[in-house]
Amino acid sequence: MFYGVFFLYQELNVMSFLSANSNAMTDAPRQQNSGKCRDGKDECQDCREVDIADVKSVHFTLCNKPWKCPEWAGMEKKGVQICQKFHAEWFRIREDLEKTLHNYHYPGGKYKPEIFRGYCKSGQEKGYIPIGKSG
Repeated sequence: MFYGVFFLYQELNVMSFLSANSNAMTDAPRQQNSGKCRDGKDECQDCREVDIADVKSVHFTLCNKPWKCPEWAGMEKKGVQICQKFHAEWFRIREDLEKTLHNYHYPGGKYKPEIFRGYCKSGQEKGYIPIGKSG
């Protein structure tokens, strides 16, 4: 009780609200050294296999920022796959924004167009095509 008010709370599912402080989105659900679940629970859910439609918030620290046109070198395969899904959704939303703001033209980038939708000419930040610079 706080100042005469009762607070009810429910723990948020880390799979839906991924934070910058958690490697949950890119790491295996069990700790390598102990084999225990990272969240301390008995059953482990693998965040790398979550349906992105169920995700409410993503912090791109571990997957890298979309405008850096990341390559994900050295990341485990499942981590790369979930990062690619998050980036593909970010670029889908970006494309929708461009279509709303401008006379849209396909941006022309050839780097992983199935993920970056033509907004990356090459890997890394130098390859990014900013809003309004396409076509």
